Amino acid sequence: MDPEERARKEAIAEESNREARRILEEDNAKRKAKGLPPRVISNWRSYVKSLGLPWPNWGSFIVRFKPEELLDHLEKVYEVHYEPEDLKEPSINFVVLVNEDANSDPSENQLKKIAKEFRGSVGIFRGSKTPQELLKQMGEESPE
Repeated sequence: MDPEERARKEAIAEESNREARRILEEDNAKRKAKGLPPRVISNWRSYVKSLGLPWPNWGSFIVRFKPEELLDHLEKVYEVHYEPEDLKEPSINFVVLVNEDANSDPSENQLKKIAKEFRGSVGIFRGSKTPQELLKQMGEESPE
C-alpha cells in the first residue's frame, strides 16, 4: 500500500474511532445514570461499523519487523506494565510454521535469542500442511 493510500485510510479510521468513542462515552454516561455498568466492546471494528461509520478496507498484509524492534518493544512493555506492578517478567514463546521445501530462516536464530532473554522457547515445525499434522508432530490428539 502506498503512503498516500495508507494516510487516507488512517484518516478515515481515526475520524471513525473518534466519533465511535464519543458515542460510546455518551452511551456509558446514560448507562451510569441508570446504575448500569459501562458497555464493553469486544470487537471495536464491528462496533464502529454497527454505528454506520466508515471503516477502511485494509486488505490483507503482513507486518514485517526486525527482531531487534520486537525485542525493544517487549522490553518497553515490561518496563511500563510489569515493573511498576512489581510483576515477574513474562515468558515469551514463539511457534514458527515452515513449509517443507523452505530453507532455514535466519530470523529463527534471532527469535531464539529473544525467547531466551524472556525465559521462553521457540518451536519450529517444518512441513506441516494442516493443523492436524502439526498436532501429530507435537504428539497431541487432534480434536474432532
